Amino acid sequence: MTLTPPPFQPPSAEQVRVHLRACEPRPSININTVMMFVSLGALLIIWETVEPGWVSLSVTWMVIAGYLAWRAYATSQARSIQAGVVNVYELTLLRRSREALLGAWDLLPRLYRQPAEHAQVVSIMTNCLMRLRAYDPAVETCEYLLAHVPPQHPAGYLIRLQRLLGHLHLDRLADADDEIRSLRNASLGPYEAAVLTTAHLYQQIKTNHHDDAADLADEAIDRLHPLGIEAGYGYGLIATAFHFRGDADAAGRWWRRATMLIPGHAIAYDLPETVAMLGAPEGVHPPFARPSCPPPPRPPRRCDHG
Repeated sequence: MTLTPPPFQPPSAEQVRVHLRACEPRPSININTVMMFVSLGALLIIWETVEPGWVSLSVTWMVIAGYLAWRAYATSQARSIQAGVVNVYELTLLRRSREALLGAWDLLPRLYRQPAEHAQVVSIMTNCLMRLRAYDPAVETCEYLLAHVPPQHPAGYLIRLQRLLGHLHLDRLADADDEIRSLRNASLGPYEAAVLTTAHLYQQIKTNHHDDAADLADEAIDRLHPLGIEAGYGYGLIATAFHFRGDADAAGRWWRRATMLIPGHAIAYDLPETVAMLGAPEGVHPPFARPSCPPPPRPPRRCDHG
């Protein structure tokens, strides 16, 4: 009898905290530069101390060959790391979240000398954890990233929005309200502002302010437009607001609009408060939905070989 190993389970918030602390990038010298100067120093010593002849020539070529072998090894390692980053990114786009999370988890210890790639992999972990509804560890990764990003950096706003969505899913409504108030005064781009609108709608549904959420319907299409098909989440929340308001016609219209972008079951999975709308007719929708959180950053084409 063959035992099937259990699927990889998302780590707890404490496990994430410990792993990120252990794998945190640390200052280090450029080993390639060190090896270059060591090789040059060895050559100078050989030329100064060994009489010209086949011995000095042989040792010289041995030093040069050793340095070139090291450079080939370092380049191979750098390419392997870059391939790993691209692989977990592609798994995330394919919504194979468990595989992507496991790959990112195993890749982090190798990125202690590459802060940019390290931050990208942690961001990918955040997206995977959000999709797997592991919101507590997702908030932990957001806290880690925010500690390493300048306050006004554009990427910081996306991370704060992810943390805001995590707070809402965890019913940390006071923290979510403080975050919303703070982000309203920030200089957000169109996409970030649209995510904030979705989060605000979700907050209204979570706090049973269905009338307030329904009142945002007139402005919703323009506000949510930058999200593309992700706007379906906001439309689904508005449909839910009209449903609890008792306006079945408006709820049906908004739900059909939402499900033209994202299947109803996917909306209800990511936003359980919309489950009341699952029995309503749906529009024609694509075969799968995109995540309800900002997409992970695209990995760079090149990385530092240092």
